[in-house]
Amino acid sequence: MTGVIYEPATKESNASDSAPPPQVTLFTKEGCTLCDKVKDVLYELKNEIPHSLNQIDITDEEHHSCFAKYKCDVPVLHVNGQCWIKHRVTLEEAREGLMQATREGNAFEARPGEPNAEAMEH
Repeated sequence: MTGVIYEPATKESNASDSAPPPQVTLFTKEGCTLCDKVKDVLYELKNEIPHSLNQIDITDEEHHSCFAKYKCDVPVLHVNGQCWIKHRVTLEEAREGLMQATREGNAFEARPGEPNAEAMEH
């Protein structure tokens, strides 16, 4: 199912004091147990490092292009629109990536090697 899993908790301090919380997008499909584990890891950090988590079901008809790219690699995670990690994420990797995104905001650098099954098939 595509949609918001959770939003960051609102802080009492002035939001203009810091960069907005990272936006994490999980590319998933129904029955993906690795995806469930990734969600659990990120959920564990949601209060420590505020971030939003949205998921896109690559099998939804409107996400055909995502299916073509990620069908062999779910889960795939993006942070602030940049490819971050695929398959698995440990608590330490998630903490490090979210801290980097918190410090760097939209300057978060994508890791090389974004999955693209469609390109490999041609």
